[in-house]
Amino acid sequence: MKILLSHITDTKALFEFIGSKNDFQMNEVRDNVSVDVYAYRSGSNYTLSGNIKTQLTLICDRCLKDYKMPVEENFEIVFTVFDEADNDRIFALSSQADHINLMPYVRDTLGLTIPMQKICRTECKGICAHCGADLNIEGCRCSEKPTDPRWDKLKELKNKIENPEE
Repeated sequence: MKILLSHITDTKALFEFIGSKNDFQMNEVRDNVSVDVYAYRSGSNYTLSGNIKTQLTLICDRCLKDYKMPVEENFEIVFTVFDEADNDRIFALSSQADHINLMPYVRDTLGLTIPMQKICRTECKGICAHCGADLNIEGCRCSEKPTDPRWDKLKELKNKIENPEE
Protein backbone atom coordinates (compact mmCIF):
# COMPACT_ATOMS: atom_id res chain seq x y z
CA MET A 1 0.00 0.00 0.00
CA LYS A 2 2.61 2.44 -1.15
CA ILE A 3 2.00 5.58 -3.17
CA LEU A 4 4.92 7.08 -5.05
CA LEU A 5 5.24 10.81 -4.37
CA SER A 6 5.84 11.37 -8.08
CA HIS A 7 2.27 10.11 -8.73
CA ILE A 8 0.68 12.67 -6.41
CA THR A 9 -0.10 15.92 -8.25
CA ASP A 10 -2.01 19.13 -7.56
CA THR A 11 -5.26 17.48 -8.65
CA LYS A 12 -6.95 14.71 -6.69
CA ALA A 13 -6.10 11.24 -7.88
CA LEU A 14 -7.70 7.97 -6.79
CA PHE A 15 -5.53 5.08 -5.64
CA GLU A 16 -7.14 1.73 -4.90
CA PHE A 17 -5.54 -1.05 -2.88
CA ILE A 18 -6.57 -4.53 -1.81
CA GLY A 19 -4.51 -5.73 1.13
CA SER A 20 -4.26 -9.39 2.01
CA LYS A 21 -5.41 -10.33 5.50
CA ASN A 22 -1.92 -11.75 6.15
CA ASP A 23 -0.28 -8.35 5.53
CA PHE A 24 -1.89 -6.80 8.62
CA GLN A 25 -0.67 -9.28 11.25
CA MET A 26 -3.94 -8.93 13.16
CA ASN A 27 -5.88 -12.06 14.18
CA GLU A 28 -9.17 -10.19 13.84
CA VAL A 29 -8.69 -9.41 10.14
CA ARG A 30 -10.14 -12.41 8.33
CA ASP A 31 -10.97 -10.86 4.94
CA ASN A 32 -8.97 -8.80 2.50
CA VAL A 33 -8.89 -5.07 3.23
CA SER A 34 -10.04 -2.62 0.56
CA VAL A 35 -8.57 0.89 0.71
CA ASP A 36 -9.60 3.73 -1.60
CA VAL A 37 -7.43 6.83 -1.26
CA TYR A 38 -7.72 10.26 -2.85
CA ALA A 39 -4.36 12.04 -2.79
CA TYR A 40 -3.20 15.48 -3.85
CA ARG A 41 -0.25 17.79 -3.25
CA SER A 42 -0.46 21.36 -2.02
CA GLY A 43 2.95 22.96 -1.71
CA SER A 44 5.02 20.73 0.54
CA ASN A 45 1.94 18.95 1.94
CA TYR A 46 0.48 15.68 0.70
CA THR A 47 -3.16 15.13 1.71
CA LEU A 48 -4.60 11.63 1.64
CA SER A 49 -8.24 10.94 2.41
CA GLY A 50 -10.05 7.73 1.89
CA ASN A 51 -12.05 4.79 3.05
CA ILE A 52 -11.15 1.41 4.55
CA LYS A 53 -13.50 -1.56 4.15
CA THR A 54 -13.17 -5.06 5.55
CA GLN A 55 -14.79 -7.52 7.89
CA LEU A 56 -13.34 -8.47 11.26
CA THR A 57 -13.98 -11.72 13.09
CA LEU A 58 -14.20 -11.15 16.83
CA ILE A 59 -14.89 -13.39 19.83
CA CYS A 60 -17.86 -12.36 21.94
CA ASP A 61 -16.87 -11.57 25.53
CA ARG A 62 -20.15 -13.04 26.82
CA CYS A 63 -20.72 -16.29 24.91
CA LEU A 64 -17.18 -16.84 23.53
CA LYS A 65 -18.45 -17.47 19.98
CA ASP A 66 -17.03 -15.92 16.82
CA TYR A 67 -18.99 -13.17 15.11
CA LYS A 68 -18.32 -10.93 12.15
CA MET A 69 -18.15 -7.15 12.39
CA PRO A 70 -18.17 -5.15 9.16
CA VAL A 71 -15.79 -2.18 9.13
CA GLU A 72 -16.05 0.91 6.98
CA GLU A 73 -13.89 3.76 8.24
CA ASN A 74 -12.97 7.08 6.67
CA PHE A 75 -9.60 8.69 7.29
CA GLU A 76 -7.60 11.78 6.40
CA ILE A 77 -3.85 12.11 6.77
CA VAL A 78 -1.58 15.00 5.87
CA PHE A 79 2.13 14.50 5.28
CA THR A 80 4.53 17.40 5.20
CA VAL A 81 8.13 17.57 4.05
CA PHE A 82 9.08 19.78 7.01
CA ASP A 83 11.00 18.13 9.82
CA GLU A 84 8.43 18.97 12.47
CA ALA A 85 4.76 18.14 12.45
CA ASP A 86 2.70 20.19 14.91
CA ASN A 87 -0.47 18.13 14.86
CA ASP A 88 -1.51 14.53 15.46
CA ARG A 89 -3.01 14.43 11.96
CA ILE A 90 0.07 15.85 10.23
CA PHE A 91 3.02 13.51 9.82
CA ALA A 92 6.59 14.45 8.95
CA LEU A 93 7.93 13.08 5.70
CA SER A 94 11.65 12.83 5.05
CA SER A 95 12.95 15.05 2.27
CA GLN A 96 14.59 11.93 0.78
CA ALA A 97 11.32 9.93 0.80
CA ASP A 98 10.04 8.77 -2.56
CA HIS A 99 6.82 7.12 -1.38
CA ILE A 100 4.18 7.03 1.36
CA ASN A 101 3.45 3.68 2.99
CA LEU A 102 -0.19 3.56 4.11
CA MET A 103 0.03 0.16 5.83
CA PRO A 104 0.80 1.43 9.37
CA TYR A 105 -2.03 3.98 9.24
CA VAL A 106 -4.54 1.45 7.92
CA ARG A 107 -3.46 -1.07 10.58
CA ASP A 108 -3.83 1.55 13.32
CA THR A 109 -7.27 2.56 12.05
CA LEU A 110 -8.41 -1.08 12.03
CA GLY A 111 -7.04 -1.58 15.54
CA LEU A 112 -9.00 1.43 16.78
CA THR A 113 -12.26 0.07 15.34
CA ILE A 114 -12.13 -3.02 17.57
CA PRO A 115 -14.50 -2.35 20.48
CA MET A 116 -13.26 -2.62 24.07
CA GLN A 117 -16.19 -4.89 24.92
CA LYS A 118 -16.85 -7.29 22.07
CA ILE A 119 -20.52 -8.32 22.16
CA CYS A 120 -22.04 -10.36 19.32
CA ARG A 121 -25.49 -8.86 19.91
CA THR A 122 -26.99 -6.72 22.67
CA GLU A 123 -29.33 -9.47 23.89
CA CYS A 124 -26.51 -12.05 24.28
CA LYS A 125 -26.90 -13.78 27.67
CA GLY A 126 -23.43 -15.31 27.74
CA ILE A 127 -22.44 -18.51 29.50
CA CYS A 128 -22.98 -19.68 33.08
CA ALA A 129 -19.82 -19.07 35.07
CA HIS A 130 -20.30 -22.33 37.03
CA CYS A 131 -21.63 -25.02 34.65
CA GLY A 132 -20.59 -23.45 31.33
CA ALA A 133 -24.03 -23.66 29.72
CA ASP A 134 -24.64 -21.31 26.81
CA LEU A 135 -27.57 -19.31 28.19
CA ASN A 136 -28.58 -18.26 24.67
CA ILE A 137 -29.37 -21.90 23.82
CA GLU A 138 -30.22 -23.63 27.10
CA GLY A 139 -30.94 -22.93 30.73
CA CYS A 140 -28.40 -23.16 33.49
CA ARG A 141 -27.57 -26.75 34.54
CA CYS A 142 -26.45 -25.83 38.04
CA SER A 143 -28.52 -27.74 40.65
CA GLU A 144 -28.10 -25.03 43.22
CA LYS A 145 -26.30 -21.78 43.21
CA PRO A 146 -22.82 -22.19 44.68
CA THR A 147 -22.01 -20.16 47.74
CA ASP A 148 -18.88 -18.37 48.67
CA PRO A 149 -16.86 -20.61 51.06
CA ARG A 150 -15.91 -17.55 53.11
CA TRP A 151 -19.46 -17.58 54.53
CA ASP A 152 -19.31 -21.22 55.76
CA LYS A 153 -18.25 -20.34 59.33
CA LEU A 154 -21.15 -17.88 59.64
CA LYS A 155 -23.56 -20.58 58.42
CA GLU A 156 -22.25 -22.95 61.09
CA LEU A 157 -22.75 -20.25 63.73
CA LYS A 158 -26.28 -19.60 62.48
CA ASN A 159 -27.08 -23.32 62.64
CA LYS A 160 -25.75 -23.49 66.25
CA ILE A 161 -27.89 -20.52 67.27
CA GLU A 162 -31.03 -21.83 65.55
CA ASN A 163 -30.54 -25.44 66.70
CA PRO A 164 -28.74 -25.31 70.05
CA GLU A 165 -29.41 -29.01 70.93
CA GLU A 166 -27.49 -30.43 67.93
